[in-house]
Amino acid sequence: AKATPRPSVKRASDEEVDEEEFAPAKRAKVGSAEEQLEDLGRPATLEELEPGAPVLYFDTRRGSIHDAFPEVDQFWVADDESGEVVRDEAGNIVDFASSELLLLAVSTEKLLADLAAQAQPQDVLRGGVLLLGVEKHMVKVLGHFGLPSFEHRQTPQQLLAYPCPDCEESSILQQANSAVYEELRALGKRLRKDIRVATRAFNLKQALRKLGPELRRLKDHFILASVHLPFGEEEIRSARTASEAQKRKEVFNQIDLCVTAPGLEDPLEEQPDKETAARSSLGETCGIEVSDVIWKKEVQVALRAKLGVELLPLQYCDANGVDIFTIIIPDDALVTTIKGILCFSESPTADYLKKNQDEISEPPKALVARSNSAPSTEAAPDKGKADSKSTEVEEKVQGKTVREWEAEQDQFEDLPKLPAGWIRIKSRTSGKVYFWHRETQRASFELPLPEGWTKQTSKSTGKVYYWNQKRRSSTFEPPTE
Repeated sequence: AKATPRPSVKRASDEEVDEEEFAPAKRAKVGSAEEQLEDLGRPATLEELEPGAPVLYFDTRRGSIHDAFPEVDQFWVADDESGEVVRDEAGNIVDFASSELLLLAVSTEKLLADLAAQAQPQDVLRGGVLLLGVEKHMVKVLGHFGLPSFEHRQTPQQLLAYPCPDCEESSILQQANSAVYEELRALGKRLRKDIRVATRAFNLKQALRKLGPELRRLKDHFILASVHLPFGEEEIRSARTASEAQKRKEVFNQIDLCVTAPGLEDPLEEQPDKETAARSSLGETCGIEVSDVIWKKEVQVALRAKLGVELLPLQYCDANGVDIFTIIIPDDALVTTIKGILCFSESPTADYLKKNQDEISEPPKALVARSNSAPSTEAAPDKGKADSKSTEVEEKVQGKTVREWEAEQDQFEDLPKLPAGWIRIKSRTSGKVYFWHRETQRASFELPLPEGWTKQTSKSTGKVYYWNQKRRSSTFEPPTE
């Protein structure tokens, strides 16, 4: 063992503790000292010595991992009785090696596996989600989710975005420690005053392990992680079943870094399929919805092929028995907010399954007006000529030509008037209405505004209004001219 001075911590009665806490070793009639200590704990792997794990140190002292530095095999331990980090006589924090510690409980992974095996049907969390997207999507999500509550526990407490190339098991916990608000750490400690509470990355580390090196090849993408606080005493008592209460008390008792939506515990009258459960979890916990098209297996496979990560799993099963769906948001996905839910929808002009597709941002071939004659090198015709019988739109958008959509705008007459050049088109897959500008061939889920108008949000009330700088005027109603 490491020749380190014993810590300057005192226990109320070491003899009484030895008699009661270490009774198994006292009762052993034969066997070496090492065999007797194995009745109390066992050697641990570097992965098992995560923050919060209960351990024996200095042979007989009880504590828990305060901070873990597995890459250099060093761990800081908090003494159970004092709650303070173990220090030597000079006041320096003691660096323990894994070989100097014994794990006092089964690993989180084994405990979760045991609980999953014992769980009743109503206890099973059937589906979760890990979202991947580019920076602009992560900015939208984090802005939509907003600041976490520092007074009450919620699910999740905070969302974090990590660059995929930086998603290494060895460094993800350190990144989390620097990103989690100190106020959340304080709240976590108040929720579980009976134990040492620290940050733990078990769930997200498992995801990184399951996804493998393909994840880090996504140079421009981020993973969306979530932060969960431990359950408090009242929530443990209110659990629906004994196994759920045990899980809340013995497993979900740290500040956990997890995938985007690890799964819901809420009871349901009818158990949904895994995909439905996963999408419900994403919507109810994070306020995010992904369209049916983006969620399709064949679309996700095509997106992986386009990004060169064909081996990135579409889903995996975590230690809690939850099927986690790994969903990549397309770079060109449209983002809108509907009734408080942030929705990611396919680009109206995208064909994710088309091989060797040109950049989606290019004007779609399907929407270019063509002459009946051979291609001309003359300037493009003006609007009047474009509407003449000498040209036609050969291909369709959502099953109809743009001209047919123009003729059917009466179905939207109860909606706000649009600026000149804009029409409404309804998606065949989701039923959502988006806006199309014929001249520029630009689509948008955001209500188009006339020139000079911008959309603003009041800093004092949070209410949306519209501002025209040139006119120096504002309105709460969407302007049309």
